[in-house]
Amino acid sequence: MTNEEFEKIIQERISDTLRRLIVKGKEYGSTDRLHNFKRAAQVLGCTPERALVGFKTKHTVSLLDIIDGIDKGKNPSREMWDEKIGDEIAYCLLLDAVVSERLKV
Repeated sequence: MTNEEFEKIIQERISDTLRRLIVKGKEYGSTDRLHNFKRAAQVLGCTPERALVGFKTKHTVSLLDIIDGIDKGKNPSREMWDEKIGDEIAYCLLLDAVVSERLKV
């Protein structure tokens, strides 16, 4: 893969992930974008960070299942891959926001 091809993939992924986060953010009724993780933390008796990682684990498992399929010769559709890898990246960014809020950074 050339540097140009690699950079194009990265730029497209960043753009798509930003779009997804903005669209999803508008779907939530709360003014606090991190509300779901805080509320889940209350329900589970843990920190918002741990609650978020629990949510994220579902997406990680989904990616692992796709990779298992690739190992067996079953390639995912581009749409499925874009959605799953985008979710994984989005949850890492959301985790950064939760930790940043805690650290007041």
